[in-house]
Amino acid sequence: MEEHVNAEVKQKERMLWTMLVLALSITLNIVFTYSIHMNLESIDIYRKKVTTTETRAVELEDDLERMTTKNKELDAKVEKLERKLAEQPK
Repeated sequence: MEEHVNAEVKQKERMLWTMLVLALSITLNIVFTYSIHMNLESIDIYRKKVTTTETRAVELEDDLERMTTKNKELDAKVEKLERKLAEQPK
């Protein structure tokens, strides 16, 4: 009888250890999955930031080109006005 009780206790102990191992395994999988999710999210944020930075760089290059063109036009107007002023009798 006592052996039967000991065998039953050992079986329950094994079952509890198995459940503990499974619970720890599930917990570790959840933590691992969450860390992967956070890494993917940070990669996505970085990708968006890079895209935003690249877009802004293109906009700035376009603005620079437009301003350079406008500056050349204004320089040409200034030269034209300076020539007109120089041609006028004093």
